[in-house]
Amino acid sequence: TKKKPGPVIVPAFVDTENLWRVVGALQDVDIQCLDVEAAIDAAEEGELVYVDPPYWPASETGFTSYVADGFSDRDQKRVAEAARRAADRGVFVAISNHDLPATRALYKGFYITTLDVNHAISAKAKTRGSVPELLARTFL
Repeated sequence: TKKKPGPVIVPAFVDTENLWRVVGALQDVDIQCLDVEAAIDAAEEGELVYVDPPYWPASETGFTSYVADGFSDRDQKRVAEAARRAADRGVFVAISNHDLPATRALYKGFYITTLDVNHAISAKAKTRGSVPELLARTFL
């Protein structure tokens, strides 16, 4: 025989009041799991899309395995190309990534803002701290 599930216990560190606000805000939301390019391509005029892809590695040994097959240079280019197509349709797109010569070249023609972002998580304690990132936007 199957046992009836017990009550859901929310850990003490969760902001329960805010969680219920989120639940309420998501009542009429359709959440889908799509490839990043397909998700950008689905955006319509006047909508804002924020893309936070796995960052372009800051070094040759950088971490890229957020997904099973990694996130390649080709995938980075697909994101940028999809953002350009979306901007042509009147979609507002913002993309974050490492601030590197390669990402600046990739997002040439975008409005770029440099951000110093504090990272508390890293495999090596010495690499934790402020890291230059960029926010590439198709709008001012």
